[in-house]
Amino acid sequence: MEDKNANGVIDKGANEGYEGFIEKYGTGDTLEKKEKSIDCGFYANYVIYGADNFRLEENEIANYYYLATQQCLTPKFGSVPS
Repeated sequence: MEDKNANGVIDKGANEGYEGFIEKYGTGDTLEKKEKSIDCGFYANYVIYGADNFRLEENEIANYYYLATQQCLTPKFGSVPS
């Protein structure tokens, strides 16, 4: 991903990586559902900003990288090393 126009967000249709990001991290069986799950906005002062605006704000991107990292690092409880 690259913010080529330096506006602080990753824009849809601007060849900045938006489409690839939602394809990789989005959930759902259609592109529309994947997009909606990623471009979900973020809370600030008890208000949701940036939902469905076809831009990936830093908060949305960080959230999905954090979730993906946590899934990789989650320990498997219940198994005892021998």
